[in-house]
Amino acid sequence: MSTSATPANFSQPFVEAQVARTNRNLFLWNGIVLLILVMCTAVMHNYWRGFFHGPFAYDDAALLAAAEHPVSFPLIDYVNVGQRKLIDTGWRQIMTLDDKERSITPYFLMRVGDKMMLVQAESATVGRPLTGSLYEVSNHTRSEVVDHLIKRSPELNGRILPVILNATVAYNVSGYVFLCVIGPFALLCLINIVRGAIRIAVPARHPILRRLALFGEPEAVAREINQETGQGTAMRFGSRLILTPNWLIWPLKFNLKCVRLADIVWIYHNVVTSHGVHSLVVCTRDRKMQAVVLKKGQAPEALAAIAKQVPWAFAGFDLERSKVWRKDPAKVVEAIGKR
Repeated sequence: MSTSATPANFSQPFVEAQVARTNRNLFLWNGIVLLILVMCTAVMHNYWRGFFHGPFAYDDAALLAAAEHPVSFPLIDYVNVGQRKLIDTGWRQIMTLDDKERSITPYFLMRVGDKMMLVQAESATVGRPLTGSLYEVSNHTRSEVVDHLIKRSPELNGRILPVILNATVAYNVSGYVFLCVIGPFALLCLINIVRGAIRIAVPARHPILRRLALFGEPEAVAREINQETGQGTAMRFGSRLILTPNWLIWPLKFNLKCVRLADIVWIYHNVVTSHGVHSLVVCTRDRKMQAVVLKKGQAPEALAAIAKQVPWAFAGFDLERSKVWRKDPAKVVEAIGKR
């Protein structure tokens, strides 16, 4: 596949198009993330009901009613069944890590009317009202526990309810973790959407125009860039870099970076061999170093094209110059004056 530079002739004002593009991306990406978070929260609506308002008092009648239609994705409710007598089944749920036992949770039976319900608890003597999550009995629990209990005690056949109470897990922990981790993301998305609305209402607040203000009056700089990108003299290297007679420009997802060719003092092609990432590094008179990621064949081609337009600048990587730049970039800038 060829990676040759192509003429860049934009049919509409370039800067205005970039402003619209970044606004659109800001709304789109943050809107999608926010929608996903809302959907995740909605799916967990039954959990949030118990988190904010539970646990709910359940008597035998309520437990039997829940057992008639047990499926509720998958939590049924966060319940408090009061003080109950638990009957040890002799079954244990053993959690292992690296073949070592990490936790052992017993299974108990609890009378509910003339029925029995499985309960996972730390011990038979809870010493306080029994509180926990009410779930439908999973297929694994049914085959591993219920079927064996019935086989051992046939009188239990048809009497064990299809729901289980788990009183061993801290119900609220997941909610606090979710709120602490997801909450800031949702807030950030909302803030970014508000920022997008402000940028539309007050264009001067847009980061692209504020960046152009570094080079002069933003509207005048924008007109210059629009003119140069619309004349057919600009060159595009892939989709990430545009070279005009006086500007080097690369669009970002939510912004736009640009450098006056007159400000360039050093350019070179950089390769991160461990990741195969190719980039063009641009050093400017204001002692800043910026990089734009390009495809493998585009970076050296862009370097050659830019070097032709800025013959005063250093072109190509030099280890000694790199050391000088890290310590005192002003010396590299001063060396350009001598050239």
